[in-house]
Amino acid sequence: PVKGGLIMDKQSQRKLLWVVALIAFVVAFVGSKMGWF
Repeated sequence: PVKGGLIMDKQSQRKLLWVVALIAFVVAFVGSKMGWF
């Protein structure tokens, strides 16, 4: 659970950004391999 809703400290934002970037990279890589786009 995230305390304070969308308001997070810099460390949490950076960690979330890394997670989103990693997921996007994996989706793009797998998508290109599978021929989704």
